[in-house]
Amino acid sequence: MQNMPADRRAQIQLQDAAFEDQLERYNISSNRILPIVLICVIVDMLGYMMVMPLLPFYAQTFGASEFTIGIMTSLNAITSLISGPFWGKLSDKYGRKPILLICEAGTLFSFIILALSGSIQMIVISRIIDGLFGGQIPIIMATISDVTTPRNRSEKMAIMAVAMTVGSIVGPTIGGWLGALDLVYPAYAASAMALVTIIATVVIYSDTMPEGRRKELQEEAAKKPGNGKLVLTRTIMLRLGQCLANTLAVSMMFSSMSLILNAKYGSTSTDIGNLMAFMGVCTFVFGGVLMKKIKMKIGDQKLLLLGIVLMITAYFVMPNLPTFSTFFIFVVIFNAGNNFIRPVLTSNLSRSVEADKQGTISGYSTTVNSLGRSVSPLIATGWLQLGGLTLLGLHINQYYMIAASGILFGLVLLSLYFTDQRSSDIDEDYNMPMSPPMDD
Repeated sequence: MQNMPADRRAQIQLQDAAFEDQLERYNISSNRILPIVLICVIVDMLGYMMVMPLLPFYAQTFGASEFTIGIMTSLNAITSLISGPFWGKLSDKYGRKPILLICEAGTLFSFIILALSGSIQMIVISRIIDGLFGGQIPIIMATISDVTTPRNRSEKMAIMAVAMTVGSIVGPTIGGWLGALDLVYPAYAASAMALVTIIATVVIYSDTMPEGRRKELQEEAAKKPGNGKLVLTRTIMLRLGQCLANTLAVSMMFSSMSLILNAKYGSTSTDIGNLMAFMGVCTFVFGGVLMKKIKMKIGDQKLLLLGIVLMITAYFVMPNLPTFSTFFIFVVIFNAGNNFIRPVLTSNLSRSVEADKQGTISGYSTTVNSLGRSVSPLIATGWLQLGGLTLLGLHINQYYMIAASGILFGLVLLSLYFTDQRSSDIDEDYNMPMSPPMDD
């Protein structure tokens, strides 16, 4: 921050001090909240990642085709699309903790139904219920926004990636081992993890939006133009569009990776579990270690650009990898891009609204992300079932078509990024490279 004008630096320091004073008045400590958030996300992700990589194989035991699996995955995202803003607004109105507990209870119920499923219909019902109660991530994102300033928000958002990393490393490995015994066992284990998450939230999670703070923020917002209502400005729409394009690109691979690996390389459930664990290690390295270091050198927005370029590059590489071992090259490049993109997009979006609307904007973010997760599986599994595309006598196989779709969404994200950069709404003071602090 030492490179900006002294008056602007003093203004930001005053804003940060006022924010810290508000947290202190309501006995909210970011140093205490963030580790608790970390624990809740780790346990939640652990259960999720035990199940999701093997869910396509579980569905196939009931005769599901690739496209049916895509529809099943999309239904979960579609219901999240509808429910995301609802849970986000409720958390703004009634506080984070009670709404988070309701969502976690719904997730537990969905995993129990999945474990007891005896048909495709029961699996579909379990995924719909999970989507309807899928408010955990937007509420956790709002919680992080509640206790961070715009200047340090993107690196704190990366704590989500670190937490997910632990679940991503351990979850698929345990899921792969359990799935090798019986494909239903991961669902039972995920149910147990969901119960642990509820207990952890009840015991150690402190609400970052208590009643007094909610009233104070609502009173401040009521004095502003628009009476404190969230207006979908051009900036917000651009940033939601970037979130959508990124989710479309990322979900193109995540939704179909198990099927791709099995069809192209004959990979087993244990192979896929090990690959997912490796992805978790990559997430820790790129999201938990390198992201902050690179951000300090080049700033938020150049970090976002680097991530987009890496993700597009990964899709160019993916269909040309001949063996399962070489597929790890794609994983490294793709994972680096994803972990550089996601926290900056989330931080940019949170900066576009006031403090009392963080839950609401996180809900809208969940909606567009769910839209992406509902469309991408249909595209990816559709290409897998069709076997590719024949154009003017030239056959393009399914793997090249999935890669081309991912590249297309990456280019859309790149276009929206440059459009957003040309707008006057990005506060460069919060996005410039960070210098080591010095005494004034």
